[in-house]
Amino acid sequence: MKLLNIESSSDVLETLPYEKVEEFQYLGTILSMKNDWSREIGSRITKSERAYFALLKFFKSKLFSKRTKIRLYTSIIRPILTYDCEVWLLQV
Repeated sequence: MKLLNIESSSDVLETLPYEKVEEFQYLGTILSMKNDWSREIGSRITKSERAYFALLKFFKSKLFSKRTKIRLYTSIIRPILTYDCEVWLLQV
């Protein structure tokens, strides 16, 4: 079991048998103590690139219509890229 390292004056957390970590992955999303989303966004870009290259032969194929290729993109690649984007913070 892992516990995200948080500031606490309570000794209760010290007695629990959990490993304290600076970041961990939960439901496919990388959570960090500093709310640094750059690593998660990079991970999303990498995962969507992998999905694109896995489907590249379909995108290059002349057997599929442009409409089918757009549906592949909007139903497979774009959700991978934008998963959990509602909680991403913009760092200025």
